[in-house]
Amino acid sequence: MAASGSDLDDKRWNFEQEIRDVFNASLKCSFPELKEEAVIYDSQLGMPGDFNCQNVLTIWPILRKSPELREMYPHIKTPRDIGEVIKKNLPTYVSDMMDEEPSVEDVGFVTLSLSREWLTKAVYGFDGIEMLSYVALWDLRFILVLAFDLGEMGNTFVYLLHRRAEIHRITNQSRKDIDELKNASNLIWEKYEGWEEGEERMLEFHLLEFTEVLEESCLSVLPHMMCKYLYDLSKKFESYNDSVRTGEGGSHAETSKFLLCEATALVMEKCFHLLGITPENSISAQPLLLRLQSSVRPPMAEREKKVEATLESEFVHRFITPCFVSAVRDPCRKSRFEVFTIRPFITTDSMFEKGNMFGLISVSDKYGLRSHGGAHLFEPDFPYVPLFNVEWCDPINIHHAEVVYLENPSSHLSVPFSSSIEIRMELYVTTEKKDGCFQLCNRKFKMDLKDIWGEKLYSKCGRLNVKGKDGRILMHYILLKDAVDTALQVTFKGKRHRKVYGNIFAYYGGEFSYDCLHSTQDYYMALLCRSYLKIGQIPLKKSMLAVPKNASLKIKAHLVDVDANEVILSGCYEFLRPTEGITYGILDGFDGTTCSLELKVDWKY
Repeated sequence: MAASGSDLDDKRWNFEQEIRDVFNASLKCSFPELKEEAVIYDSQLGMPGDFNCQNVLTIWPILRKSPELREMYPHIKTPRDIGEVIKKNLPTYVSDMMDEEPSVEDVGFVTLSLSREWLTKAVYGFDGIEMLSYVALWDLRFILVLAFDLGEMGNTFVYLLHRRAEIHRITNQSRKDIDELKNASNLIWEKYEGWEEGEERMLEFHLLEFTEVLEESCLSVLPHMMCKYLYDLSKKFESYNDSVRTGEGGSHAETSKFLLCEATALVMEKCFHLLGITPENSISAQPLLLRLQSSVRPPMAEREKKVEATLESEFVHRFITPCFVSAVRDPCRKSRFEVFTIRPFITTDSMFEKGNMFGLISVSDKYGLRSHGGAHLFEPDFPYVPLFNVEWCDPINIHHAEVVYLENPSSHLSVPFSSSIEIRMELYVTTEKKDGCFQLCNRKFKMDLKDIWGEKLYSKCGRLNVKGKDGRILMHYILLKDAVDTALQVTFKGKRHRKVYGNIFAYYGGEFSYDCLHSTQDYYMALLCRSYLKIGQIPLKKSMLAVPKNASLKIKAHLVDVDANEVILSGCYEFLRPTEGITYGILDGFDGTTCSLELKVDWKY
């Protein structure tokens, strides 16, 4: 079993709580007066450590504003000092979980890297999968009937069957070795070169995240999350198995290979079971159908019949397959919530001029059409779609009160809205020297949008003022009742030796009414590009934009020859909204400049 403060034999164990317990113990010892709960995020690729504790973002503002607490902690002069205190007070057993010292990064984030021995033991001790019975699913059983794609590549049922068969072949052939390892009182773990970035580590983490995915998919009644987890598990195992075949780790990887195969097989079977899939049965292609079937209830359930009927009707509503509902019957599906810019204001430091911003802005997606990817560890990615998702290790530069143009949302498409939409904002700003940090906002709230459906308007501009502990955010958006999604492409033609800097924007024209002050109309534009240009297709910051029914799409550009310090192209091209298909346009440079921008708009009806 893993050596830590929690016993992995306990069937209530989960990966999330194991990591939280480590930092909660340190916070309780470091700042008992604050009663802080650990704020943990997974470290993205290229970031230090596997997890990082970001409580500095909440503790520093409290200490900064409290003379009494500053007297209690005179040694804390900067946010980074908070991180050092948290690191110092980590429980002693944490050394058994790591093979290197924790580190303090950036403004004061404490990072933790898990050792190969602990991870493998944790996966090995994860054979208490039987705890995940349907009793844990509020005594409701969900059976998912899918139209299985019979292709052998990609996210298909046949691909999953191939991986399952491969895993079973390995476990069956190595059953004797696996049983001996399970019964062994001592296992020797050796760390081979490249393990920290290797496929084994990725597979181990994915296996340990099973309980969190299961909980979220069941509590939110979102079986697609379990399907995605199963596919990702298959891919990660395939990559790991390929790396073992090619000799990665040599004999040192043999012990973990057998145990990982066994753990992967257990988790994969549980995924199939929870999805109501019996792989041994023959599968025939059939129309897509989602069917909810209640399990047999215990006698006491009779008392809850009315409540369960209500619950099941809500579940059925959330299970409706998007492709069966036409936009004519449900006009909300053609609506779009298009956010263009935000403006950050720091209100607790009059000397602040510029710094770095990171965090998350996400909006709810009622229909589940846009949900894609996650944000923070152990937080559900559904039904929210990130519009702004920037990690602390790669923040954006900002100036006080200046405009920040948003890029493509994670879904690469704008989100539809109905009578309301929920918004989550968690944004932080640090000074350039990392000697100060500010909470711009940390809120979740609902916008009431009923009024726009009762008005004879196709669109409506809006500005949202969201306040936080140390500042506020102005968010500029447009509500579109009847819109079509577009994909934009811009290609630069010109002389190769010329150094060109360009600004390219997109906005609405035609009969579109911005219904705002003329001086603020720039806040409702999409920034496609603001950078030096190379010959060829330009990588756009925002390449997807919804266009309202009564509007055209305008693209304006301003290009400058940097060496000559002269404008070589400045103009605007207007695309009228067609009935279907792709439209093209061109913006020519001034006479003698031999440059142009080729424009392409794909109207996705």
